[in-house]
Formats: sequence, C-alpha cells, structure tokens
Amino acid sequence: MIDIEHDVPIPEPTVTNNYPFGEMKVGDSFWHSVPHKNLYNAARNYGQRHGKTFTVRSEFAGVPGARVWRVT
Repeated sequence: MIDIEHDVPIPEPTVTNNYPFGEMKVGDSFWHSVPHKNLYNAARNYGQRHGKTFTVRSEFAGVPGARVWRVT
C-alpha cells in the first residue's frame, strides 16, 4: 500500500543556465563553440520566457560555434 503524506513542501526548481543571456544588454554578444542550432534554441527559449530578442549567426565557415547578439 502507498502512504499519502500531507504538508510536504515542493522543492525549489534548480535551473542552471549555461549561457549569459540574463547578463546581456542590447548590443552585447558572445561566441560559443557549441553547434549553431543549440545556441539558437537556447536563445529563442530564453527570449520567449523573458521578453527579449536574440539573433544567432555562424561566424566562420566550417568551424563549430556561433555568436549570439541581444537585439531587444
């Protein structure tokens, strides 16, 4: 049988962000060596949750990684 417990607090979420999106001001950028699509997805998701806009571009052909700019 499964015991039902009462008044057990929900633990706080432990979210880690590998990228400095929250520290960026409009016009700031950073380069990271992860694949372009990973940076794009992370920037898009963060931007949607926080009302910010980012753009991601590959800088060097054949080199893994991309640069992310905060636009708004």
